[in-house]
Amino acid sequence: MNRLIFVLIFGLLVFFQLKPQDYEWWNEIHNWDGISKWEDYIIKSPGFLGPNALPVPRVTDGTVTENLEFQIATDFHFSKGDKTQNIFLWINYPVVKNIISMEFYVVPLEHYKMTEEMRDLRFSRDYDGEGISGGDIYFATLIQILREKDKWPDIALRLTCKTASSENLGGARFTDSPGYFFDLSFGKKISPGINLSGMAGFYVWQINYYNGLFTHRQDDAFLFGISAEKTIKNLSVSNTIAGYLGYLDIKDKPIVYRLDLKKKIGKIDVHAGYQYGINDVKYHMFRVSVFFSFEKGIIEFPL
Repeated sequence: MNRLIFVLIFGLLVFFQLKPQDYEWWNEIHNWDGISKWEDYIIKSPGFLGPNALPVPRVTDGTVTENLEFQIATDFHFSKGDKTQNIFLWINYPVVKNIISMEFYVVPLEHYKMTEEMRDLRFSRDYDGEGISGGDIYFATLIQILREKDKWPDIALRLTCKTASSENLGGARFTDSPGYFFDLSFGKKISPGINLSGMAGFYVWQINYYNGLFTHRQDDAFLFGISAEKTIKNLSVSNTIAGYLGYLDIKDKPIVYRLDLKKKIGKIDVHAGYQYGINDVKYHMFRVSVFFSFEKGIIEFPL
């Protein structure tokens, strides 16, 4: 069954990528000089790409989990000019229990439909503005720095690498280029059932942007986020503000608000989430996901 699903997904990706296209329409709209590479027209910034290209990282709570965790989610993005649906997969693997874990996540499949206006704004070469794409793979290392004690919060370091494994740069959906971010996160119980968490770090990704004077090969951004969670028995509600602030001012300052509802059923967590794009990424996103958690540690190091 897994092999059949893989073959179907791969076939769909190949089909949409091999659609014959005549790019004369693109050359005329964007006044192509006949020399420049079309890739240089694509602006690798969150405001000029699909919603999964350079997403705002999640805010962690300053802890490294003890368990093997797996998440599968379905997302629905809505904006003026772009409607996108995708699958999201996330895995957390504890390497040293309570100390180090590894994360892997990806959007393996997204379907999108853009208006003609949005297609041209993004310099997309997808004539009908519709297709299927696969996203970049991210992998991260989380390291526990400090456990909550007395007045001190939980503190953890996260180091994340974005690989150049995506496709459909021509459709302005993903960057197909590397990047990375690192951050310190914290978490503190401020009263019974209420937790406060936040992050601060640095986000870097590769671009090729000419501003009329200089060609910039990368964009650098301050990464931030803060979240408050209220838990009553097996139900929790969290509110989050997060984003990053690029320095090139090319719609590279995405800020989002997130609302997440979580219901714990045994070792399974069922989530329903909503995200609103406050700045530069003007999407409404709805997510339904399921978390699975299993006890598994390679090396145990009690704190």
